[in-house]
Amino acid sequence: MAETGLFAGFWAGVIAAPHSIRNELVVMGACGLLAFAAGLAEDLTKKISGTMRMLMTLLAGLAFGLVTGNTITHVEISFVDLYVLSHPWIAILFTAFAMAGIAHSVNIIDGFNGLSSGGVIIMLSA
Repeated sequence: MAETGLFAGFWAGVIAAPHSIRNELVVMGACGLLAFAAGLAEDLTKKISGTMRMLMTLLAGLAFGLVTGNTITHVEISFVDLYVLSHPWIAILFTAFAMAGIAHSVNIIDGFNGLSSGGVIIMLSA
C-alpha cells in the first residue's frame, strides 16, 4: 500500500505549496485519483487485473490532458513534433499513454526488487 504514503505526501505538498500553483496541483491530484483508486483497490482485494489498472491510469492521463491542457508536444524528433504531436488530440492521447507507461514501468521495477524509489530518482535526475 505504498501509494497511500505517496497520496498523503502529495496532498501535504499541495497544502504547503504557494497559493499561485495550488489550484493546478489540486487539479493534477484529482485527475490522478482514478489511478490511485485502482492501485489501492488492487492492494486491498487482489482482484483488480493489470489491464484494469492500466485502463484507469490511461483514463487518469487522459483526464489530465483534457482538463489542464498540458500535453507532450515535443519529443525532439522533428517529423513527430511537426506532423504528429502538433495535433492536440494526438498529443493528449500520447500524454495519457506516456503517463500510464511510466507508472507501470515503475510498478514493474518495484515488483522485481522493491527498489523503485532509487530508479525513479535516477530517471527524474536525467
